[in-house]
Amino acid sequence: MITNIQARIQETFKNYPEVFFIQVGSNDGITGDPIHNLIVENKNYSGIFIEPVDFCFKRLQENYKNVYNSKNRLIFENLAIGLTAERKKFYYLPEDARQKSFSELPNTYDQLGSFNINHIIKHLGEQIIPYIVETEVDCCPLQAVLDKHNVGRIHLVHIDVEGFDFQVLSQIDLEKYKPKLILYEHTHLTESEKEQADSWLGRYDYSVYKYRGDTLAIFNKSSAN
Repeated sequence: MITNIQARIQETFKNYPEVFFIQVGSNDGITGDPIHNLIVENKNYSGIFIEPVDFCFKRLQENYKNVYNSKNRLIFENLAIGLTAERKKFYYLPEDARQKSFSELPNTYDQLGSFNINHIIKHLGEQIIPYIVETEVDCCPLQAVLDKHNVGRIHLVHIDVEGFDFQVLSQIDLEKYKPKLILYEHTHLTESEKEQADSWLGRYDYSVYKYRGDTLAIFNKSSAN
């Protein structure tokens, strides 16, 4: 299904001279990532990666080390998007979780980092509790990151933050930035949040398409590339 999303993104931006993206919850930049290949294969893609877990952040930088020769092309932020600027408790499984706990962990175990410890327990059961790492991460509103890097135009937004997706999505100033495509994970949202997201996007003239656990929102109005 990710391939379908990739194809839709690629088709949408095929004639754009530049594509600026924001990715919140980048993880390692490869595993299950629908925009990785597009960034690597198209030099006109530039943007900001946001990832709070240190070992995932290091992998992320390593996986793009041959791509960001120009510092102006790719920006990496080791933090989480929150509602306010603060240090906040964050929970995740360590890099060596398979060796410490049990080998049957899914390949995506390192993508389960969350502000809510129960999010990890819900996925993997109570037997995983002794192996969960509690830390504090820097948080700030999305707009603070955009202001820091003087972002004036956004074409593509990708959000995958394990249940906090609506809180991040709703921080986007759609009136100002009008991103052409917004991709976010809806699997862990409540029914109320799903409905609020669809309604909010609809008010700004976005059509929404469901791809299993993800929603792809497409801005209907034509705009300058």
